[in-house]
Amino acid sequence: MSRQARNAVDDIAGAGLPSAPAGIGAGTAVCVWNYYLQQWSDGFVVAEALALGYRVRRTSDGQVLDHVFTGEEVMVERRKVQAPGYDGTLADRRHR
Repeated sequence: MSRQARNAVDDIAGAGLPSAPAGIGAGTAVCVWNYYLQQWSDGFVVAEALALGYRVRRTSDGQVLDHVFTGEEVMVERRKVQAPGYDGTLADRRHR
């Protein structure tokens, strides 16, 4: 996204629209809502917190996604827990 487009997004925030929730800073591991799979997907970190939401970076390849995710589409990634009877860990992600 160009700098001009980013500035336009920030300008819209000044027009009285709801802002992104505070508290999720750059570098925080997050899950994003996957509308196609209808579930939370992990493997992202916040690249930038904007007035209207968050821009995230995919940890697998370091790519920053153009889409600005709203506060409803992003949640802090929960700790990994060992599932009883299974090798490995599962992410402890509960729906809001």
